[in-house]
Amino acid sequence: MNKLAYYQMFIIVVIIALLSSLFACAAAEPLPEQSAPFSSQSISNTPTSIPTPTNTIVPSPPDTDELANLVMSGLYPDALLASDNTEGIVGIAIKDFQLSNISTPFWAITSYTFRNVETQNHFVAVYTHNDNQWQEISRLDLESMPDYMHDSPPHVVEIEPDLAWIEIDGAVGAHSTVYEIVSFDGKNLNSEITSFNSSGEAGYLKDINEDGTLEVILNLTENYIFCYACGVRKPIFDIVAWNGSELLSVSLEFSTNFDPKSPDALNNKAVQLGQVELWMDAQTIMDEALAQDSDNPVFKKNGAIIKLHADAHKSFTENSPYPILNYIFYGDYDSAMNQFRPYTPSQIFTLDSPLIIDTVAQGWEPELVKWIKGSVEPTLELDPMSAESNFFLAWAAYLADPNDIAVFTYLEKAMELDPEEMLYGECLSYLR
Repeated sequence: MNKLAYYQMFIIVVIIALLSSLFACAAAEPLPEQSAPFSSQSISNTPTSIPTPTNTIVPSPPDTDELANLVMSGLYPDALLASDNTEGIVGIAIKDFQLSNISTPFWAITSYTFRNVETQNHFVAVYTHNDNQWQEISRLDLESMPDYMHDSPPHVVEIEPDLAWIEIDGAVGAHSTVYEIVSFDGKNLNSEITSFNSSGEAGYLKDINEDGTLEVILNLTENYIFCYACGVRKPIFDIVAWNGSELLSVSLEFSTNFDPKSPDALNNKAVQLGQVELWMDAQTIMDEALAQDSDNPVFKKNGAIIKLHADAHKSFTENSPYPILNYIFYGDYDSAMNQFRPYTPSQIFTLDSPLIIDTVAQGWEPELVKWIKGSVEPTLELDPMSAESNFFLAWAAYLADPNDIAVFTYLEKAMELDPEEMLYGECLSYLR
């Protein structure tokens, strides 16, 4: 056998051996089970039903006109129409509200227009609406006793998750106003505080120190410095705040740190000035303390109280029919002195002074003396070195009694403290 035939035979033997091995492996390994062929019988011939859409019923809001008619019918059981009534309450103002911790919606109502003072009191009430019926939760006659209430819906503010305040603004007499805070805890109405003012707004809510909590600002402005029509007024405010369980008065507060180099010293000085109603200087110094420590809660509170008073006093000086007093009330003694400087001593220290004659102070000299002394004497105790204070008290003493020796005492002290102010010495020389 030649070499070519030998190689051919060898290749054939190898191929046969490989094929034999492959067939042996295939026989040893079972074939995977074939899945059942796809059949149209596996699909149901029953069509799938499509759900019928349903309309969600949204309850319509209760009819507040029905509530108003219900309340009015209780006021006038003889079926007198509100529009026909000319001698009493003619309508109901309504405001819906809700408390965070109570799922029930509420409606606050207040009576409005003029009440019949002999038979009626203005009131506030809270209602809810269940089973298609209005139900009264609580009712309260207003302790502030307004004669007139506006028809605006009451202002309701949530103070706690389960407590709301209802603000009441009303009018009494010819030009006086009343203010009241009525609380509601989900069950009962209670009068928390009332205020009266002989003119203008008697109170309001404001977060004066920007801490997220509303303070109650009671406007106690004195409108009868002389007569009401005279127009001289002194702004006065009382501030109260909710502490979580009751309303407490908010007042100026001293710092407990007495380091004279700390901003606390500035705060304490501003508090002293505010306590004697030197509001202009108090605001300047308090602003300095806040510039050094703007996050101090005591500083922020004091700053807010002082700013409230100082801004009001400054505004009153700009439109005062008798600037002398309003500058003194504000604590701007230099501007008050500027009212005297154009005049001679003989024009100042006389009962016929042009500072009084033909002004709103004419005929009200005793009141003028009272207000000067009441304002200036406390400041002199705080700052005995104030020449202006001594001069104002000298003039007040003269108006009360030209022969009072205190006139000379005060003028001598003023001249001693500020010899550069020529008016003091000139007035003293004139009176001698």
